[in-house]
Amino acid sequence: MASNSEYYSSDSDNDETEKQRELNVIIFGESGVGKSALINQIFDKNVVEASNSAVGCTIISAKVSGTLKEYPHLKFNVYDTAGLSESDDGNVPTAHAFVQLVKLAYSIPNGINLLICCAEKGRLAGERFKANYRIFIEELCEKR
Repeated sequence: MASNSEYYSSDSDNDETEKQRELNVIIFGESGVGKSALINQIFDKNVVEASNSAVGCTIISAKVSGTLKEYPHLKFNVYDTAGLSESDDGNVPTAHAFVQLVKLAYSIPNGINLLICCAEKGRLAGERFKANYRIFIEELCEKR
C-alpha cells in the first residue's frame, strides 16, 4: 500500500514549487530572425518592438514579464536580446551583443530556466549559426 507522502507534497516540495512559479527565459540568435516577434507570439500581444528588417531592432536586452492564459499560475520573465552576427550596417556589433548576453545570463536571479535559440528556417546548418551556438554553449553554459 502506498504511503500518504506519495500523494501529498511536503513543505520542501512547496518551497520548490514556489521557486518554479517564476520562469526565466532567454531568447537569443542572429539579427533579424524574429526574436522579438517570437516574444510577441508567446504573450499573444505586442509587448516588444519587432521589425521586418534584416537589421536588428533590439539594441539592449529587454525583460518582458507576464503570465500566459494557458499557465496562469506561472510568471514568465522573457528576455529579448540584441542579435548576434549583425551586419556592418547594424546597431550592435556581434562582440558587444555577445558580452551583453553573457552579462544578462549571469545577472538573472535564480538562474535561467530555458534558452531559446531563434534561427531562420534553413539557416540551422549555416556556419554563423553554428559558431554562435557553439560559443554560447561553451562559454555561457560551460558545455552543459
